[in-house]
Amino acid sequence: MYTYTINGTTYIQKPLVLGQIGQLTRLLQGISFTSLEPLSIIAALGESLPQLVAVVVRREGELLADRDLNAMQR
Repeated sequence: MYTYTINGTTYIQKPLVLGQIGQLTRLLQGISFTSLEPLSIIAALGESLPQLVAVVVRREGELLADRDLNAMQR
């Protein structure tokens, strides 16, 4: 488990469950990576990056089913 504090809010990242893997698979369709360097990955993900992060992390104490992915992307 990883913990991140962003703008005073604590988020956690745990191993992915099948539902998250499905969401990530759909979000990554059509994206090509020319390099696995961090900046190249960020550039390839582009506007999808906030949504991808919202799928992977959640607020501390929040259940996956209770997340508001649209609010987390802002």
